Amino acid sequence: MKRPIAFLLIKVVVGILIFGCSENEKRSFELFGKFEGSNTEQLLFIFENTQGKSCIDTIKVINGEFYSKGEINGAVYARIEGNKKSQRVTDPNMVRFFIEPGKNYISLKENQFKKATITGSNTQKEHEYLESLLEGLHIEIDTIKLSWNKLLKKKAIGSKNHNALNESIELLEVQWENRNKEIMNVRLRYLQKHPNSYLNPYWLIFYSKKLRLDTLEFYYDNFSPKVKNSLYGRQFEEKIRLTKEAANNARAPDFQLVDVLGKKISLENFRGKYVLLDFWASWCAPCRELHPDLINLHKKYYKEDFEIIGVSIDENRNAWKSAIEKEGTDTWYHINSWDNQVPIHKLYNIKPIPALIFIDKNGVIKGRYLAADNYKQNFEDLMQDLDFFLL
Repeated sequence: MKRPIAFLLIKVVVGILIFGCSENEKRSFELFGKFEGSNTEQLLFIFENTQGKSCIDTIKVINGEFYSKGEINGAVYARIEGNKKSQRVTDPNMVRFFIEPGKNYISLKENQFKKATITGSNTQKEHEYLESLLEGLHIEIDTIKLSWNKLLKKKAIGSKNHNALNESIELLEVQWENRNKEIMNVRLRYLQKHPNSYLNPYWLIFYSKKLRLDTLEFYYDNFSPKVKNSLYGRQFEEKIRLTKEAANNARAPDFQLVDVLGKKISLENFRGKYVLLDFWASWCAPCRELHPDLINLHKKYYKEDFEIIGVSIDENRNAWKSAIEKEGTDTWYHINSWDNQVPIHKLYNIKPIPALIFIDKNGVIKGRYLAADNYKQNFEDLMQDLDFFLL
């Protein structure tokens, strides 16, 4: 017997409504808080919404309680700030934690936010468990860091044993890096065994600069569907895409914008020339320390169809222009990453800086150096490559 069309339409509409409601419920969260302290009237609750935009909710503390709600996609790493004493992550009135859709609970005490009790989020529970496995390594790093700072202070005031001091500093830095590698490996082993955990994309985005592209793809393929579709899952997928598009031997992404002198510029304009992209900022001391070496490179190779394009991520344009004039780097082109339709540092998967990318005459990326590289290619490697291609 055929059912009336009206009945079928009602069934479809009801189905859509039920599905829609369930989807909204999966993204809606509530945060119930208890607060102990007398000098805090309100808190800042900061989280990323379903579009990945930062949301700041100013929450009043009333009779030792506070409340917030919103929508998120999967677990997100949020934070609560009170009357902060500094901008450091170690501030006693700031805490970071994972929230999930559903009900989340937190108990805070003034000046002791790091000791907060957080429940309701399985991801937060996983995070706390994983960090407990790493506690010993974190303590070792703190000890190394303390010794390293003491030696740096000795170096700053001058020391007769200058060479021995430098060797000790370098040894501590190696130990520090080795402990960080151990921490990374512990986290990665955990993630591989728990493909349904929202911690996967969060930590893999964090470590993406230290891992090969095929390794990143292996982990992504191992994600469960819910993790792939979460906010961090989609961000990680985008990170893989950008890594592919700006990898060695890939065609360099084009950009079109106006340079510091008001001239229209495009990477296509430089086809037939070798190009070095220098990602920097006026506030980045290591970037500016690199500029004398780049000036020497420019003098050595500029007759060999070689150009440098400075790509600044400065938001303060006056500071950007002033730094160019002060350091004498106005002999090459300068553009601001943010002026492009898609910021250039995002197109080239750059974070942090300084970072250098070498592009050949055909517009193909031939080298990534310093912070642009996963394999510790440095300035000396760049010079070798320039000698090979240009001389």
